[in-house]
Amino acid sequence: IADLEADQARLLVARKVSAVVNVSASTSGRFPNLGPQVLAEASIPLVDRVGESLWQSVRSGDRVRVYQGQVFVGDQVVATGTEMTARLVRDQLDEASSGLSSRLDSIVTNAADTLRRDRAMLLEGAGIPNVATKIADRPVVIVYGGKGAAGELKSIRRFIADNDPVLVAVAAGAELLLNAGLRPNLVVDRADQLNERIIERARELVVVSPDGRLANPERFEKHGQQPVMFVSAGAPENLALLLVDQFEAAVIVQVGGAARLLDLVESDAADAAGSFITRLRAGSRVVDAPSVAWF
Repeated sequence: IADLEADQARLLVARKVSAVVNVSASTSGRFPNLGPQVLAEASIPLVDRVGESLWQSVRSGDRVRVYQGQVFVGDQVVATGTEMTARLVRDQLDEASSGLSSRLDSIVTNAADTLRRDRAMLLEGAGIPNVATKIADRPVVIVYGGKGAAGELKSIRRFIADNDPVLVAVAAGAELLLNAGLRPNLVVDRADQLNERIIERARELVVVSPDGRLANPERFEKHGQQPVMFVSAGAPENLALLLVDQFEAAVIVQVGGAARLLDLVESDAADAAGSFITRLRAGSRVVDAPSVAWF
């Protein structure tokens, strides 16, 4: 398990395990996870990073002994890792907390810069282009194509069938919709990210361009497409949310988007700042696909 969570560790404590051997890093440093600390407080030895080769040497039912970072079957050492002492766990937790704080500081700084630079667009909608697709008072599903997006899209097929939402795609989300037999009403992306299949199949295209110019317009003309230009240096993922919020979508369901704080802080600081601001602007209109699927 990478980045052992506190709840996972508590389950292990409840099962009264004698030791925990992890083939991965129980703390990667990406964020301050508390799982290793829970084990340390319960005096349960933890050996980290022993590697996947452990499974070739240990079978279910084997009696295993752990000592100073080494894993034994009988008298044979079958794996070696890092013994996570209480002090090492505490040091890694402090380091991860410090790194997260620095990352959040960077996002806040970028958010302030973004608000100053794009205040008119973010607060008043200046520069957000009109689209032919009717959005007002309709549900919207934005498919971003991030991790787990295919499963999330499958989980809300009933919602899509019952509500006939506006289907908006960004990046790999367009291919996901097409592969699922769904035609996107709007595709929002940079021109160089749009392949021929997407250009042909999208009902309407919104091309994001920092300077308002469309490269290789003949690519679009041969498919009878006249893209709408969105002049901005922002990330298409954020601009798509900004656009549907501006035109009063009834509800905005995000598929494959950044739903957790960790997802946000692991992205580019400028993009994370934009995501934070646009999500804050859209407010209660935005829900994530797993929440819709639950109902």
